[in-house]
Amino acid sequence: MAKKNAGVPQNVLRNAVRTLMSNICFADVDNPIKSIVVTSSIPNEGKSTVAYNLAEAFAASGKRTLIVEADMRRRTLAEIAGVDIKEFGMEMFKAGTSLVGKTVEEIFNQDYKKFSFGDLSVGVAQVNTMDIEGFAPYKEEMLAYMEKTAKDNNMEFTMLLLTDVINATSEAFVAGPHPEYVEEAFHIELVDKQASLPGVISRKKQVVPVITEALS
Repeated sequence: MAKKNAGVPQNVLRNAVRTLMSNICFADVDNPIKSIVVTSSIPNEGKSTVAYNLAEAFAASGKRTLIVEADMRRRTLAEIAGVDIKEFGMEMFKAGTSLVGKTVEEIFNQDYKKFSFGDLSVGVAQVNTMDIEGFAPYKEEMLAYMEKTAKDNNMEFTMLLLTDVINATSEAFVAGPHPEYVEEAFHIELVDKQASLPGVISRKKQVVPVITEALS
């Protein structure tokens, strides 16, 4: 359970925080205070407890509230809030790169480039996401879209890289008349037009040079 009161009775802390919040709100009615720094001259005076409970009170009153842990050496806000920093950070990254709600056209063309090698050309799209498993419902429709893109543009293949930069890996999806070029270039076997590329996160440095060599 989150340690919100550091031994202070909850009703006493709640009343003190409400009084403090009211004083802050009425300190300058014409120019509302938008940011607050909670600090002290020595450690262990209750900065984190005050900051957390004050932020919670403002949030409960309907105000958009962001609390920032400023002491990187002695982090306590996460402990008070009962939050695992690493797990919470990963959840934020995953939510921020989620593909849910996007069309296959939006996903593929988010960062798509066409490359020419003499008379041959290919299309490579890359999307940074930590929600690779969330792509499963899109796969069939995406491959059909990529197949049409390759055909309409007379390309050897189209390739979509779903890249997880945190775990340093990409999942490749390939469509078009010559997917074997990708298999030969990366020494992989496509299974249902899909393969994993561990360690591959850069299209410019790790994908295009390999394809260039394979098609030259």
